[in-house]
Amino acid sequence: MGAGPQTHGVVVGRGLFHRYACQAAAMVELLEAAVAEMHDRAERFGGRTRTFLLSVEFPFLVVLVDELAFLTAYQPERDLRKRAEAAIATLTSQGRSVGCAWSARCKTRART
Repeated sequence: MGAGPQTHGVVVGRGLFHRYACQAAAMVELLEAAVAEMHDRAERFGGRTRTFLLSVEFPFLVVLVDELAFLTAYQPERDLRKRAEAAIATLTSQGRSVGCAWSARCKTRART
């Protein structure tokens, strides 16, 4: 899954992603979909295994977020920002054990 607010960056590899979003609300929905997948996997794996095994049925899910600050620090819609932060926190704390991870990119404010 890939998400980024600009017409360059993540969009260059758009064809590589199972799902892609470039508007703030859609980007948050993408993160929430990853959390839903994570919960589904946790429910299916619960009590059966403690180690994630990569398979065709359960590929390793990676969510790539370009311009993270667009969803967090610079997001003017408070509810949207809180939803993004909640999804990110959940993926960060619970995702690895069921084969879900995320990676984000941020720009520095100062250009050198």
